[in-house]
Amino acid sequence: FCSLTGSLPAFSGSEMLTSLKIPRNGLSGSVPENFLQRSSVSAELVTVDIAANWFTGSIPESLDRFDNFFINLSNNWIEGVPQALCEKEMWMDGLVSQYGCNALLCPIGTYNAMGRQTADAVCEDCANGCYYGELT
Repeated sequence: FCSLTGSLPAFSGSEMLTSLKIPRNGLSGSVPENFLQRSSVSAELVTVDIAANWFTGSIPESLDRFDNFFINLSNNWIEGVPQALCEKEMWMDGLVSQYGCNALLCPIGTYNAMGRQTADAVCEDCANGCYYGELT
């Protein structure tokens, strides 16, 4: 992948963006609160893969305007997941309806190889977990 560094752009003017895949880079800071703000595809599946960067803070609650959303934020330094996102039943290919917040990211103090719960991967306890979505 690329060696992108710096902040994540908001892509707020990208009205038709349905897929953004920029994992394993050096992007840092928080995910902007106005991330994908002007997207007009709220009913279509929107896929965002920004795993394995250096993001901190919480997932923006403003993303709750999307009905069908898949976001991979594992292996970052995420410190919060808003409860409103854990109630978006179609998110993460419908896994949020089954596993709640764990379908977005394994909670602090847990981990698995994907950083989130699926039918095949349960979030397991770990002694040193400090962030959501840890892989080890």
